[in-house]
Amino acid sequence: MKRAVRTLVVALAIAAAAAVAPAQEAGDAYTMDLSRGWEQTSFVDGAEIRRVEYVYGDRSQGLLKVKRIRAEGGQTLEDVVARDVDGSLKFQPGFVQGRQERFAGGSLTGYLVQFDFTRGGKPMLGRFYYLQGSDATVWVLQFTGDRTTLGEIRNVTDQMARSFRER
Repeated sequence: MKRAVRTLVVALAIAAAAAVAPAQEAGDAYTMDLSRGWEQTSFVDGAEIRRVEYVYGDRSQGLLKVKRIRAEGGQTLEDVVARDVDGSLKFQPGFVQGRQERFAGGSLTGYLVQFDFTRGGKPMLGRFYYLQGSDATVWVLQFTGDRTTLGEIRNVTDQMARSFRER
């Protein structure tokens, strides 16, 4: 009975998140559809650079940062992913490598890297989509958040990544 109720609650949450709204970065570098519950926020960092983030509920529940990486001459997408994982992700507190798989279905294809980590002693989940853009550009959609919340909305993060378009 409890399992049926939980399944129903998850199904309702997924259905509620299915509504989408367009989002675009201030510099018009990309567009993507935001699912219900995700809101765009912006701020100016210490270096006087305007940053855009997307928040699900609050930052601890779900946070999306979009980053652009330039691949160095001769680097493949696989090289960029390996460099990012080995150079920064694995140094997060409590890092545990999860699955890495090919990702497709939208206008850009790439890899999905999933991992567990901790923030302030709380178990968190990271789901990074590395999407091959034009030329030597790799877009990284960095979803992080509460392990339970982010784990239950995998289809929503996949949908948002598939809607991502380079301009």
